[in-house]
Amino acid sequence: MAQRPKSRTGHGLPGVAPLTNVHLMATAVERLRSRGSGLPGIAVVHGPSGTGKSTAATYCATAVGYNAAVVQVKSVWSRSSFLAEVATVLGLPRGRTMADNISLIGQELTNSRRPLIIDEADYLAETRARIEVVRDIHETAANPSIVLIGEEGLPHKLKQFERFHNRVLVWAPAELCSVDDAAMLAEIHLSGLEVDRGFLGAVVAGSKGITRRVATNLDKAGERAAVEQWPRVDLAHWGDEPFFDGEPPKRRLS
Repeated sequence: MAQRPKSRTGHGLPGVAPLTNVHLMATAVERLRSRGSGLPGIAVVHGPSGTGKSTAATYCATAVGYNAAVVQVKSVWSRSSFLAEVATVLGLPRGRTMADNISLIGQELTNSRRPLIIDEADYLAETRARIEVVRDIHETAANPSIVLIGEEGLPHKLKQFERFHNRVLVWAPAELCSVDDAAMLAEIHLSGLEVDRGFLGAVVAGSKGITRRVATNLDKAGERAAVEQWPRVDLAHWGDEPFFDGEPPKRRLS
């Protein structure tokens, strides 16, 4: 079982709070690395945008003991572009063909035991040809650990590709931000300030549980606390100002 990352005030990563989804990502990687012989080596971490999945990938790339290689897929990438980027992130020379790159990547993952984390994997799951490239890497390497990160609908997209779908060992749905998570984010965005737990609960509810929005609202509270000289951060000082919830502004009537 992966240990929960330490807080920014301990020996963890500066600016990376040990949130629930950071622990979830680390646990998924550890499950792959410690799996039994003959088991598939793919995990899928999926959930709404803004829940901290990419930040969790950053933790796994930097944390001692993981040294994961993280690739963020771009919407315009071809299969060749994807393989070239994976090779670059792994510090490999680019092969002349896609087959060369798959062979080089598979050999490196076998030798280094580095996990490969593929963020924005939804783009690869748009076509069979793209997602099959990941399966090729999985089949070429010996005991690889490959994590796909995507939106809530990624498992449904992958289900249509049976040969890939049945090689997934871990399905890990990302969780919405909790009040405890918000408290850890407050250590970063409201450092040195006393923060009422009821305020944190209101922030989580007002942000609809989306971690990125929680951070945005906490940062806003920090700005106001500094300007207005709040003795503590609570709902009484926040007042009637609405929390940022991701909804677009209402259309103004002419």
